[in-house]
Amino acid sequence: MLVLLSSSARRRYTDDIVRALAHPAGTEVRFRYGEKYLEPDLAARYQRERAANLPGIICHLASPAGQAVLLIPCRFVTVSRIQKVGSSYVFTLRVGEFVKDLDDLKLRDLMTPDEVALLPLAKSDAKSPPGRFVFEISDALVPFRALPSEAMTAFEDTTEALRRDAKFEAGQSIAFFSVLSLSPAMDGPALEPEGGRYELESGRRYFLDVYSYSPEGEGNPSDAMTLVASADDSDLKFSSETVAKLDSRYDLIRFAFSIEQRLFELPAGLRLALSVPHKADGKDMEQRCDIMLDLRFRGSLRLAFARVAMIAIGSATPAIIGAYAAGKGSLGLATVMFIAALFAGVATVFPALKKA
Repeated sequence: MLVLLSSSARRRYTDDIVRALAHPAGTEVRFRYGEKYLEPDLAARYQRERAANLPGIICHLASPAGQAVLLIPCRFVTVSRIQKVGSSYVFTLRVGEFVKDLDDLKLRDLMTPDEVALLPLAKSDAKSPPGRFVFEISDALVPFRALPSEAMTAFEDTTEALRRDAKFEAGQSIAFFSVLSLSPAMDGPALEPEGGRYELESGRRYFLDVYSYSPEGEGNPSDAMTLVASADDSDLKFSSETVAKLDSRYDLIRFAFSIEQRLFELPAGLRLALSVPHKADGKDMEQRCDIMLDLRFRGSLRLAFARVAMIAIGSATPAIIGAYAAGKGSLGLATVMFIAALFAGVATVFPALKKA
């Protein structure tokens, strides 16, 4: 089991924890580490073997004032890819189950003395931090993986541990959110990502359900925040509001979207982000903790071939009628004309890749 730590040294690192909790299982998130933060043997093995599909767990590393370093287990992952770029490593993580009934003390008890010795002992922004931020432990932590029916309870427990024990974003009390499901609007079960991507049908409407939760309770600073949905392609249209106000401790938010029926597939990204007050007056907002869901809308080859046939028939029929009217028509000529029109239809529809 690979342990991947994220700290409070930079705001980006705490935002990464919110992102890891927000992503639906089966989608991907990236963590970045300088080479000096990896266990040396691991770094050498990654370079030699390009190891992948490693089970892992993301933990938040906190240093509350006057206390020892504290680990908050957050999410199980699978390392699907490791890239070395300069002196850094980029980990692509396939998000898995939430963590249940596991805290700092239990996790340390399951680690060997040599594994505990790898934990950082000082604030993560030290120039030469003792310990490592990516290392292996021998225990697989199987009993602590939340079942689907336990997912949101485990999610809430994790956010409460972050706020209570780690003093996570204590100055601003940022809200948490988690994608519950993506499903067809009319019928059918929730969809599961394939290879980190959702495979959808063009011409259909879909619901994206998101659960928001604020561990502090009612009347907290996160009441001024909103959850914003957007798309990176103008063909993806929302039929719901794209901004949801987080003015309740917990809420179930639904975004509805679709694209028109298409001949060919369309890749698109659906982005969710927290809109957070940049200043105390709440007038200046900035977007944080954004996640991108990778979507691919399948096209219809049947529709494409039907369009080719209509173009061919529409083009060839007047010419064939004209040839027979002039007394020059024959079956062979009609066949040649239709084949030529068919080629024109194929050239019109396929290379242009026009929208349906």
